[in-house]
Amino acid sequence: MIYFFAIKDFINNLERYDVIHIHFFSPIYTFFAKEIRRKSNILCVSYWGSDFYRISDRERKRQRKILDIADVITFTNDNMEKEFLDYHNDIYREKTEICRFGLKSLEHINILEKNFESTEKEDVFYKKHNIERGCIYITCGYNSIPAQQHEDIINQISMLNKDQKRKLIFLFPMTYGDMEYKN
Repeated sequence: MIYFFAIKDFINNLERYDVIHIHFFSPIYTFFAKEIRRKSNILCVSYWGSDFYRISDRERKRQRKILDIADVITFTNDNMEKEFLDYHNDIYREKTEICRFGLKSLEHINILEKNFESTEKEDVFYKKHNIERGCIYITCGYNSIPAQQHEDIINQISMLNKDQKRKLIFLFPMTYGDMEYKN
């Protein structure tokens, strides 16, 4: 309880801002909705994924305290916006926008595409990673957190016979998340 009063006091002592932009909409913000709103002319909330998909129905409903007073609600893709609007019966449609934040890795891909022909890029990739052509690539998850269920995936892969495994390449992106889990 002291924790909540400390946060509330902290917010109340902040100066006023033109914009407050909440990235990754944790349900904890809902406890400070009024204080946050009083500190800005514009309130923007951006959903990234698990802040919508991996919370309980109760937490989603609680988020409405801020959604009701937000000026803009953004999503990184059309599908998430649609699922959000479906869940909330379109009541926030006038506030929603798609906002594709830039990703450094995509910039690097664009540079590579400009410098190599498609087959050259593939040849470099195959050679660098010692991969045969004609394999099927399967990406397993997108970060190193237990919710990606890597162990379950690996257990299922281990049940495949050698001939099936020979033509499959499994990629496990672990660029962020729980580093202890990654190890």
